[in-house]
Amino acid sequence: MTLPKLAYEVNPVTKKKEIVVVVQMVQFAGYAWVGYRFLTGGVGSSTLNECRFLTDNEIKKAAL
Repeated sequence: MTLPKLAYEVNPVTKKKEIVVVVQMVQFAGYAWVGYRFLTGGVGSSTLNECRFLTDNEIKKAAL
């Protein structure tokens, strides 16, 4: 997968969905982690299953 890539990060506790820029992915011991930047600034990380990558159509709609 080519990075950076836009994704929705879903907080597992609050269920809040936010668009982030995934800049790094690491897989080890059966887990995949992503590192991302928020569009408003700051950084974060989560497991891959807490992210859903945006489709090309979703990216076009978000840019409007």
